Order: sequence, then C-alpha cells, then structure tokens
Amino acid sequence: MPEPRSPRPQRGACCAVWARGSTRTRSRPSTNTAALRLFQGQLIPGLLQTPEYTTAVFSLPPALPDETKARTVAARMERQATLYEDGRSFYFVICEHVLRWLICEPVVMAVQLDRLVSLSRLPNVTVGVVPLAGRMPDFPMTCFSIHDDRLVIVETFHSEITTRDPRDMQTYVDTFERFAGVALYGDDMRALVESIRDEFLPQEKRG
Repeated sequence: MPEPRSPRPQRGACCAVWARGSTRTRSRPSTNTAALRLFQGQLIPGLLQTPEYTTAVFSLPPALPDETKARTVAARMERQATLYEDGRSFYFVICEHVLRWLICEPVVMAVQLDRLVSLSRLPNVTVGVVPLAGRMPDFPMTCFSIHDDRLVIVETFHSEITTRDPRDMQTYVDTFERFAGVALYGDDMRALVESIRDEFLPQEKRG
C-alpha cells in the first residue's frame, strides 16, 4: 500500500505538484528521473505553465503572500529548464476541460495555451489531450506522476502519497495508459488546443 508522507501546508498541483493541489510549491522531476509520465485532470502541469498562469494558480485562496508568491513562481520557472536537459523524456496527458477552466484572465489563458503548443514541439516532450468528445476510459479522480519505473507520486488536497510497490505502480501505469490511449497528439492535439485558445481571444486578435 502507498505510504502517505507528512501533510504540508503548501498547495500545489492537484495531485501532482505541477499545478495546484495540496502542494503547489513542490514536486519536480528528481535529477535521476529519465522518463516522467504525468496525468493532469485539474490544471496545466507546472513544467508547462507560463509565469502569469502560475501566478494565478498561487493567487487562488488561500493566496500566498506576494513575496512568497514571487519566489515560488520564479522557482517554478527555473525548474522548467529540465525540459531542455539531455537524456530526459516527458509525457504529459491532460484532460481537455483543464484547458477551458478560467483561473485567470482569458488573455492569460490564451498565452498559456500557446505555450503548451510550443512546448509540445520539443523532441523529448509528448503532450496528449484527452478530448471531451469521446468516451472516457476512466474517471480522472486524481492526478499523479510516474518517475521511471521506480516511483509514483500522487497529490491530494492535504497530503502527498508516494509508492514504490510494484502492484501500486502498475495500477497507475495502467491508468495512465488508458487515458493516453484516447488522447490526441501532434497536429490533432495542437489544432484542438489552438481552437480553444481562439475562444479566449478577442475577435480582432483571432486568426
């Protein structure tokens, strides 16, 4: 069974330190993680966020103090450098509704979706979007990250859970693969994301 770690007062990426949930300020790929698989059903993963989107995340109640917020946003942006490191691969599966939830101004969301499209073109980054149109393979009950084949981190609203148990890990790998199997990738994914982005733009800025 997974062993819960001590609850932390920070909030973060729902279920995965990459966005928002119980520990918004934590979880990054460790220096020895070669392949990271991350499922996100609530917010844009932290490694893919723009500074403005991250600021909005940490402004949600209970908001961080301004100085702490600024440091936290800067630290998250610095961690995104891992996307460009040799020998690393990243696989993100994101539910479409995440791209539509407004936690910030529409123009900020539009810029965030542009960032998502841009990063999806990196050779070591795979972004899949589970479309609303189509049958869901499972319930997106929680968000989680799989670090190689040795560790799973799950985030709840009040604590972080980690597991190295092979049976537990297989459960999350199977869940990830079910959602990944119905996701859109490449040009199809980018076309969907860009169409959602355009919905956030003023009419005169579209096209």
